[in-house]
Amino acid sequence: MSVLNINDETRVAIRIFAKKLTKGITYLESGLVSKNEDCLALNWFTNANVIEDGGYKVFEILGHINGVMPKLIRNRAILNNQFEYKFSLSDDKNLILIQAKFGELLFLAIAGCMTPEYLEGLLEKTYPDLDKDYQPFEIIQGKVATPPSPVR
Repeated sequence: MSVLNINDETRVAIRIFAKKLTKGITYLESGLVSKNEDCLALNWFTNANVIEDGGYKVFEILGHINGVMPKLIRNRAILNNQFEYKFSLSDDKNLILIQAKFGELLFLAIAGCMTPEYLEGLLEKTYPDLDKDYQPFEIIQGKVATPPSPVR
């Protein structure tokens, strides 16, 4: 297994990909259409982080949350060793959580909210308890989204 090398251009692409993946999975699993003003927060990591941290820390923290983990099949072949995800939706259909795994290389945890500024507020309340420089989720869509870095 090789270690995935990440540069700034790749970071921008991962943010864009995470938005599209979230919209697709959300619609597929719930029929809900995610709008551009909905908040999305992303935590992603690679196999290098898994090796460094000794495991899937974010997935371990979120593991207790119930969700749908479909068996992905194409031409009678199960594809979950290449790509798999867990989709969680709150009872009021306002909050979503997607945990996605691409083989053993790339891992995404995406939180979303259909109520503007609600998720942003939840995250802001959580961060004062953490190290100032460590904010596990980056807002990638919503009012306080980090603008993408220019791709050269």
